Amino acid sequence: GFAFATDEKAIEDKKGCFISLKVDGFDVVEKGRLEGTIIRITKNGNMYYLGCRMHEDSKEIYDYVEKNYKE
Repeated sequence: GFAFATDEKAIEDKKGCFISLKVDGFDVVEKGRLEGTIIRITKNGNMYYLGCRMHEDSKEIYDYVEKNYKE
C-alpha cells in the first residue's frame, strides 16, 4: 500500500474510491504512478492523511523498500 497527505478538501469523502497518484521523481514504478483504493482518511487540522491499498503487489516497490529501508 501507500499513504500520502493533502490539503485538498474534496478528498474528504472519497473513502473506497480508486485513486491514481503521480509521484514526481519516483522512477521505481512505471511513470511514477501509484494506483489503489483509499481505505483510510484521517483529518488533522487542514490536512487529510490517506492510506491506500494497491490492487496488485509490486516487486519493484518491494525491492526498493528492502534495499533502502532495511535495518
